[in-house]
Amino acid sequence: MAAVQQNTTYARELLAGDLVAITSEVLEIGERKKQFRHTMVECLTGDIASTSQIRGVHIDRTMRRSTAFLDHIRTKALELAGDIAE
Repeated sequence: MAAVQQNTTYARELLAGDLVAITSEVLEIGERKKQFRHTMVECLTGDIASTSQIRGVHIDRTMRRSTAFLDHIRTKALELAGDIAE
């Protein structure tokens, strides 16, 4: 997979020793592309420290072209996305 767009927002400074949790969620899944978001939260306050939203394209490294996700991968991604329609 190749990232074709990534937007990161830094909302709060973190310091050495801060306890953080990172969650990831699938936002969209298409035949050849998917979009997901990572959110970093400071655990003690619950403040969002940063978010990163990424759009990626599935690539066949041999052909050097975009290609469709395998069915079982796309099905699992749809489950993680809560069955978001393309």
